[in-house]
Amino acid sequence: MKKTLILSVVALCAATSVHAADLVSPEPAPPAVTEEIAAPATWDGGYVGIMGGGNWTKGDYDFGGADRNRWLNGGSLGAFAGWNHQLDNSIVLGLEGDFSYKWNEEDVRGRETGTDWSGSVRGRVGYAVMDNALLYGAAGYTVTRGYLDDASGDKDTKALHGYTVGAGVDYKFTENMFGRVEYRFNDYGSANIGGTDVDAQQHEALIGIGYKF
Repeated sequence: MKKTLILSVVALCAATSVHAADLVSPEPAPPAVTEEIAAPATWDGGYVGIMGGGNWTKGDYDFGGADRNRWLNGGSLGAFAGWNHQLDNSIVLGLEGDFSYKWNEEDVRGRETGTDWSGSVRGRVGYAVMDNALLYGAAGYTVTRGYLDDASGDKDTKALHGYTVGAGVDYKFTENMFGRVEYRFNDYGSANIGGTDVDAQQHEALIGIGYKF
Protein backbone atom coordinates (compact mmCIF):
# COMPACT_ATOMS: atom_id res chain seq x y z
CA MET A 1 0.00 0.00 0.00
CA LYS A 2 2.77 2.33 0.92
CA LYS A 3 4.69 1.43 -2.22
CA THR A 4 1.62 2.07 -4.36
CA LEU A 5 1.12 5.49 -2.78
CA ILE A 6 4.72 6.50 -3.49
CA LEU A 7 4.45 5.42 -7.13
CA SER A 8 1.22 7.41 -7.53
CA VAL A 9 2.86 10.59 -6.17
CA VAL A 10 5.85 10.19 -8.54
CA ALA A 11 3.53 9.70 -11.53
CA LEU A 12 1.46 12.75 -10.57
CA CYS A 13 4.58 14.94 -10.28
CA ALA A 14 5.84 13.79 -13.67
CA ALA A 15 2.49 14.52 -15.33
CA THR A 16 2.38 17.94 -13.71
CA SER A 17 5.88 18.77 -14.99
CA VAL A 18 5.01 17.72 -18.55
CA HIS A 19 1.82 19.79 -18.47
CA ALA A 20 3.70 22.86 -17.15
CA ALA A 21 6.29 22.51 -19.90
CA ASP A 22 3.49 22.47 -22.47
CA LEU A 23 2.13 25.77 -21.06
CA VAL A 24 5.47 27.64 -21.52
CA SER A 25 5.51 29.26 -24.98
CA PRO A 26 8.89 29.53 -26.70
CA GLU A 27 10.20 33.11 -27.04
CA PRO A 28 9.69 34.49 -30.56
CA ALA A 29 12.79 34.91 -32.66
CA PRO A 30 14.00 38.52 -32.91
CA PRO A 31 12.96 40.25 -36.13
CA ALA A 32 15.49 40.13 -38.91
CA VAL A 33 17.47 43.33 -39.29
CA THR A 34 17.13 44.68 -42.83
CA GLU A 35 19.53 47.34 -44.01
CA GLU A 36 17.77 50.15 -45.88
CA ILE A 37 19.58 50.99 -49.09
CA ALA A 38 19.31 54.65 -50.12
CA ALA A 39 18.39 55.40 -53.69
CA PRO A 40 21.37 56.68 -55.72
CA ALA A 41 21.55 60.46 -56.11
CA THR A 42 20.56 61.79 -59.51
CA TRP A 43 20.64 65.08 -61.40
CA ASP A 44 17.38 64.30 -63.21
CA GLY A 45 14.73 67.02 -63.27
CA GLY A 46 14.25 70.76 -63.46
CA TYR A 47 16.00 73.50 -61.52
CA VAL A 48 16.13 77.29 -61.05
CA GLY A 49 18.72 79.61 -59.58
CA ILE A 50 20.40 83.00 -59.37
CA MET A 51 23.93 83.97 -60.39
CA GLY A 52 26.32 86.88 -60.37
CA GLY A 53 29.93 87.79 -61.02
CA GLY A 54 32.18 89.84 -63.23
CA ASN A 55 32.40 90.45 -66.97
CA TRP A 56 35.22 91.72 -69.15
CA THR A 57 34.00 92.93 -72.53
CA LYS A 58 36.21 93.92 -75.45
CA GLY A 59 34.49 96.43 -77.73
CA ASP A 60 35.77 97.33 -81.20
CA TYR A 61 34.34 100.60 -82.59
CA ASP A 62 34.55 101.97 -86.11
CA PHE A 63 33.87 105.71 -86.00
CA GLY A 64 33.85 106.32 -89.75
CA GLY A 65 37.31 104.89 -90.36
CA ALA A 66 38.75 105.79 -86.94
CA ASP A 67 38.86 102.49 -85.05
CA ARG A 68 38.94 102.25 -81.28
CA ASN A 69 39.32 99.24 -78.99
CA ARG A 70 38.23 99.41 -75.39
CA TRP A 71 37.81 96.98 -72.49
CA LEU A 72 34.48 97.44 -70.71
CA ASN A 73 34.70 95.81 -67.29
CA GLY A 74 31.88 95.41 -64.80
CA GLY A 75 29.45 93.10 -63.06
CA SER A 76 26.68 90.64 -63.93
CA LEU A 77 23.52 89.63 -62.05
CA GLY A 78 20.77 87.32 -63.27
CA ALA A 79 18.77 84.12 -63.02
CA PHE A 80 18.79 80.74 -64.75
CA ALA A 81 16.47 77.77 -65.22
CA GLY A 82 16.98 74.41 -66.85
CA TRP A 83 16.34 70.69 -67.03
CA ASN A 84 18.70 67.69 -66.77
CA HIS A 85 18.40 64.08 -67.84
CA GLN A 86 20.88 61.57 -66.41
CA LEU A 87 21.51 58.73 -68.85
CA ASP A 88 23.26 56.47 -66.31
CA ASN A 89 25.29 56.96 -63.16
CA SER A 90 27.62 59.43 -64.91
CA ILE A 91 26.49 61.17 -68.11
CA VAL A 92 24.05 64.09 -67.79
CA LEU A 93 22.43 65.98 -70.69
CA GLY A 94 20.60 69.25 -70.18
CA LEU A 95 19.11 72.42 -71.59
CA GLU A 96 19.36 75.79 -69.81
CA GLY A 97 18.25 79.38 -70.33
CA ASP A 98 19.28 82.51 -68.46
CA PHE A 99 18.63 86.24 -68.33
CA SER A 100 20.89 88.83 -66.73
CA TYR A 101 21.78 92.48 -66.43
CA LYS A 102 25.34 93.68 -66.96
CA TRP A 103 26.88 97.02 -66.09
CA ASN A 104 30.19 97.77 -67.81
CA GLU A 105 29.91 101.33 -69.14
CA GLU A 106 33.04 103.13 -70.36
CA ASP A 107 33.86 106.29 -72.28
CA VAL A 108 35.00 105.93 -75.89
CA ARG A 109 35.92 109.16 -77.68
CA GLY A 110 33.65 111.13 -75.35
CA ARG A 111 30.68 108.77 -75.81
CA GLU A 112 29.39 106.37 -73.15
CA THR A 113 29.11 102.77 -74.34
CA GLY A 114 28.45 99.34 -72.87
CA THR A 115 26.06 96.39 -72.71
CA ASP A 116 23.12 95.86 -70.38
CA TRP A 117 20.40 93.20 -70.80
CA SER A 118 21.50 89.80 -72.09
CA GLY A 119 20.31 86.22 -72.30
CA SER A 120 21.22 82.82 -73.66
CA VAL A 121 19.91 79.33 -74.41
CA ARG A 122 22.49 76.57 -74.05
CA GLY A 123 22.81 72.83 -74.31
CA ARG A 124 24.84 71.14 -71.58
CA VAL A 125 26.80 67.87 -71.35
CA GLY A 126 28.00 66.85 -67.90
CA TYR A 127 29.73 64.11 -65.93
CA ALA A 128 28.54 63.33 -62.40
CA VAL A 129 31.28 62.74 -59.82
CA MET A 130 30.74 61.15 -56.36
CA ASP A 131 26.95 61.81 -56.56
CA ASN A 132 27.44 65.44 -55.43
CA ALA A 133 29.40 67.18 -58.19
CA LEU A 134 28.51 67.70 -61.84
CA LEU A 135 31.29 68.83 -64.18
CA TYR A 136 29.83 70.25 -67.40
CA GLY A 137 30.43 72.08 -70.63
CA ALA A 138 27.80 74.27 -72.31
CA ALA A 139 27.31 76.04 -75.63
CA GLY A 140 24.51 77.82 -77.46
CA TYR A 141 22.98 81.09 -78.59
CA THR A 142 23.33 84.42 -76.79
CA VAL A 143 22.10 87.99 -77.26
CA THR A 144 22.83 91.28 -75.56
CA ARG A 145 21.74 94.89 -75.92
CA GLY A 146 24.61 97.22 -76.73
CA TYR A 147 24.30 100.97 -76.46
CA LEU A 148 26.20 104.08 -77.50
CA ASP A 149 25.40 107.69 -76.68
CA ASP A 150 25.00 109.79 -79.78
CA ALA A 151 26.39 113.31 -80.22
CA SER A 152 23.30 114.89 -78.62
CA GLY A 153 23.54 112.69 -75.50
CA ASP A 154 20.67 110.36 -76.44
CA LYS A 155 21.28 106.62 -76.19
CA ASP A 156 21.23 104.46 -79.33
CA THR A 157 20.70 100.75 -78.67
CA LYS A 158 20.92 97.60 -80.75
CA ALA A 159 20.71 93.86 -80.10
CA LEU A 160 23.90 91.92 -80.80
CA HIS A 161 23.51 88.21 -81.52
CA GLY A 162 26.14 85.50 -81.28
CA TYR A 163 27.26 82.34 -79.53
CA THR A 164 28.39 81.35 -76.05
CA VAL A 165 30.62 78.53 -74.78
CA GLY A 166 31.66 77.72 -71.24
CA ALA A 167 32.34 75.19 -68.52
CA GLY A 168 31.65 74.86 -64.83
CA VAL A 169 30.73 72.70 -61.87
CA ASP A 170 27.46 72.29 -59.95
CA TYR A 171 27.82 70.93 -56.40
CA LYS A 172 24.97 69.63 -54.23
CA PHE A 173 24.84 70.80 -50.63
CA THR A 174 21.61 68.85 -50.05
CA GLU A 175 19.36 66.74 -52.25
CA ASN A 176 17.77 69.94 -53.59
CA MET A 177 20.21 72.83 -53.07
CA PHE A 178 23.37 73.23 -55.15
CA GLY A 179 26.07 75.80 -55.78
CA ARG A 180 27.69 76.73 -59.08
CA VAL A 181 30.98 78.12 -60.40
CA GLU A 182 31.20 78.85 -64.14
CA TYR A 183 33.29 80.52 -66.84
CA ARG A 184 31.77 81.75 -70.14
CA PHE A 185 32.98 83.26 -73.37
CA ASN A 186 30.34 85.24 -75.28
CA ASP A 187 30.92 86.37 -78.86
CA TYR A 188 28.12 88.82 -79.62
CA GLY A 189 29.16 89.47 -83.20
CA SER A 190 28.75 92.95 -84.65
CA ALA A 191 26.02 95.51 -85.25
CA ASN A 192 25.65 99.12 -86.31
CA ILE A 193 24.65 101.26 -83.32
CA GLY A 194 23.73 104.82 -84.17
CA GLY A 195 25.96 104.84 -87.27
CA THR A 196 28.93 103.19 -85.54
CA ASP A 197 29.95 99.60 -86.25
CA VAL A 198 30.44 97.77 -82.97
CA ASP A 199 31.92 94.32 -82.36
CA ALA A 200 31.80 92.81 -78.85
CA GLN A 201 33.38 89.80 -77.17
CA GLN A 202 32.96 89.04 -73.49
CA HIS A 203 34.47 86.88 -70.73
CA GLU A 204 32.44 86.09 -67.61
CA ALA A 205 33.26 84.50 -64.25
CA LEU A 206 30.08 83.56 -62.38
CA ILE A 207 28.96 81.97 -59.14
CA GLY A 208 25.39 80.95 -58.33
CA ILE A 209 23.04 78.98 -56.15
CA GLY A 210 20.16 76.85 -57.37
CA TYR A 211 17.23 74.68 -56.32
CA LYS A 212 16.62 71.30 -57.95
CA PHE A 213 13.02 70.05 -58.08
